[in-house]
Amino acid sequence: MVTDLNPMFNPRSVAIIGASDDPLKIGYRPVQNCLKFGFKGKLFPINPKYTTVAGIPCYPNLNEIQEEIDLAVISVPVNQVLKALENCINKGVKAAVIYSSGFSEIGEAGKRIQDQMRELIRAGGLRVCGPNCQGIANLYTGLNVSFSTCFLRYGAKLGPLGLVTQSGMVGGIIYPLGLEHNLGFSYWISIGNEVDLDFADCVTYLAQDEYTQVILGYLENIRDGRKLQKAVQIAHQQEKPVIIVLAGRTEVGARAALSHTGSLAGDDRLTEAVLKQMGILRVYDLQELMDSANLLARSIGWRSKTAGFADRNPALISYHPTSHRPKFPKGRRVGIITNSGGTGVMMADTCVDLGLEVPSFSEDLQEKIARIIPVFGSPRNPIDMSLAMLDQPEVLPHVVRLLDQEGPIDTIVVFLGMMGGTYPLDKIVPDLIHLSQTTTKPFLVTWMVGVQDAFQNLQTAGVIVYKDPTQCLKSLATLVRYIDRIQESKGNGGKWEGKRTKTPPSTPLPAHLPARSSILDEHTSKTLLAGYGIPSCREKLTSSEEEAVLAAQELGYPVVLKVCSAEIPHKSELGLVKISLSNPDEVRKAYRNLRVTLEQKAPQAKLQGILVQEMVTEGIEMALGVIQDPRFGPVILCGLGGIFMEILKDVSWRMAPVSPAQARSMLQELQGYPLLIGARGRPPADLEALIDTIVRLSQLAMELSEEVKEIDLNPLMVLNWGKGVKTIDALMILKSHRI
Repeated sequence: MVTDLNPMFNPRSVAIIGASDDPLKIGYRPVQNCLKFGFKGKLFPINPKYTTVAGIPCYPNLNEIQEEIDLAVISVPVNQVLKALENCINKGVKAAVIYSSGFSEIGEAGKRIQDQMRELIRAGGLRVCGPNCQGIANLYTGLNVSFSTCFLRYGAKLGPLGLVTQSGMVGGIIYPLGLEHNLGFSYWISIGNEVDLDFADCVTYLAQDEYTQVILGYLENIRDGRKLQKAVQIAHQQEKPVIIVLAGRTEVGARAALSHTGSLAGDDRLTEAVLKQMGILRVYDLQELMDSANLLARSIGWRSKTAGFADRNPALISYHPTSHRPKFPKGRRVGIITNSGGTGVMMADTCVDLGLEVPSFSEDLQEKIARIIPVFGSPRNPIDMSLAMLDQPEVLPHVVRLLDQEGPIDTIVVFLGMMGGTYPLDKIVPDLIHLSQTTTKPFLVTWMVGVQDAFQNLQTAGVIVYKDPTQCLKSLATLVRYIDRIQESKGNGGKWEGKRTKTPPSTPLPAHLPARSSILDEHTSKTLLAGYGIPSCREKLTSSEEEAVLAAQELGYPVVLKVCSAEIPHKSELGLVKISLSNPDEVRKAYRNLRVTLEQKAPQAKLQGILVQEMVTEGIEMALGVIQDPRFGPVILCGLGGIFMEILKDVSWRMAPVSPAQARSMLQELQGYPLLIGARGRPPADLEALIDTIVRLSQLAMELSEEVKEIDLNPLMVLNWGKGVKTIDALMILKSHRI
C-alpha cells in the first residue's frame, strides 16, 4: 500500500476547515456524510461562527484541537486557502482535500496562486487532493468528505469499482450509472486540478487496495505519462483493469516543429497508441465506461468482501455478486443469436468494426441448427430464430447449448427485441438465467424494447444484460483487449526492459554547436545514429570540387550532392540537393551550382561542406522519428514515406523504449504494411532490419532524452529481405538549453 496516502484515504481523524451547520452549504456535507455512512474516526469541524456542527463540537481554529489530524478538508474562499494550508503544515496535518476553486482553471492569475500552493505543500510535506475538486469517499470505511449530491440522493453502495475523476460533476453522473448495473464502489475520488495528487497516484493506491477490482477514470488530460505507465503496471500485476474516458481529443499544444515528425505530434492517434501500449482500456463515453466495467468486474469473478459492513450501518448497501462466475472468452470469435435478422446483420458489422470476429459455421453445424429453428429462420452466424420464441421458447436454450458445445466461437451473444407480454416470459427469463449459469462460454444478453421487469430480473440474477447491442459488443471488445494485454504481459514477463540486442558504443553529442542553431547537420546526425547501430547510406563530406569528384568515384555512380549545414534543415525546398549525377562533369557542375544557390538563398548559413552520397534507388521508403511529448516523454513514430506520411498520415506511435514485438506491431498497424511484406509480387522488404532500427532509435531516444527534442529519419530506405536498411537523410533537433 502507498503509505503516504493512507492519511488521505484511510484517516483516523478529519478536520473540516470552513465547516457549516447549514445543510444547504457545502461545508456541511463532509460532516453529514461521515456521520451518515459510519465513519469511525474522529471529526473536528472548524469555524469560529459555530460551537457545534451537526451536533458535534466545532472549533474556532486548528490550534484548539489537541489531537493529531490526518486529513483536513478545506472549504474556504480562494483568498484564504494558502493561509489554511500553512496552518495545516504548522499543525502537522498529513493530507488535505481542497474544495475551493479559482485556481488554474480560471487562467493565468489563478495558475500563479496554484503554483504558490504547489511550492508551499512540497516544502511542508503535505499531500493534497484538489483544488477545485468535490472530495473523496472511501465507502468501506464510511469516510465521505465529498460534497457531490450523488451520495445524498443514492446513498453509499459498496462494490468493486474504484473511480477517479478530474471532473467531480462527471463523477456524480458515473456513480448512479454503476448502481443501475447493480454495481457498487470502493472509492470515489475527485482530483480536480491535481496540484499534487494525480490520477497515477490514485491508480497505484487502488491497485493495492483489497476491495477494488476495477479502476475507472474520467480524464481531460494526462500530466505525466511515465508515472502513469508505472502505476498501470502495478495494477496489471494485481490483475486489475484500468478503464478510462479521456476527453478533449485535441492537439497536445502548439510547437514550432521543424521536422515532419513534430508536425504530426498533435494527432490523437499518438495518445491512442500510447494508452494501448500501457494497457489502459480507453472508451469514449460514460455509458461505455460503465458497461465495460460491469462486464469486466463480473468476468474476473470479484467476490463480495462486504460482510458485516451493511449490518454495522444500514445506510450502506452491499454489492452481492451471484455465486456463479462468468467466464473469460478465449478469443474474439462471437456467435450471435437473434430474433431479428436485420439486427443480426448490424451486430455482425459492429463486430468487424470493433475487431471481433463472426465466424462462419460448418455445413454440419448449420444443419443441426436448422433442425431446431423455424424454416423461415437462418442457421448461419448470426442465427435468426425469427418468431420462434413466441410459441417455442425452448428453441433458444437448444440453440445456445449447441453453440456452446460445437460452435467455433468464444462468446455467445443473444439479442431479443420487441418481446412483450404476449411472449411466455415466465419461461424465457428462467431459461436465460440458467443458461448464464451453465454455459462453458461467456453468455451475454441484449434485451431491447422489452419488458422492464424481465430486464431487471435478469440483472438481479447476475445475467450480464444490455439494453443496446452496440453497448454489449463494445463491452465485449474491451474485455477482449484486456485479455490480450494480460496474455501479452505474461508472454514477456510483464514488461520489456529496453536492453540492447547488441552493444554499440554511444556517441556523445557535439560539445560545440552552431551559434544560432540547436540543429545538428545531416552528417553529424548520421554519425550519432551510427553510434547506436543505425546504418546510413555511404557518403563523404567534401570541401572542394575535386574532393567531390574523388568521393563520387570512390562511392560509385550515380551519386547525390547535398549542401550540409545545420542551419538549413530542409535542403530540397531551397534547391540544395542534386540527384542522379553519373559522371565527373555532372558532379563538378552540381557542386558549383549548389554553392551559387546557397549564396543566393541562405548567404548567412554556415556551411559544413558538400555531402556526396551513393544514390539508393531500390527499396521501400519509410520515415522514422522521435519527439519529446510533454506527457509521455520520448515517443517513436514510424510510417511509410512520401504520400503515405504527408497526405494520408499513415503513421504509428509508441512510447520509448520500444521492444521488438512492439516495433513489429507498429508496422502491422500501417495501411501500407502489405508493401513491406511483398504485395502484388514485389519482393519482401527486410522487416527484421527495420524492426531492429526502430528498437535502436528508441534506445537513443531514451538515453539522450534530456538533450534531443526531435529526430527525423526521412527517408529511410528498407532494402530487400536480408539487405538491411539505409538512412538517406537525417535531422536531429536538440533542446534549447544546449544553445
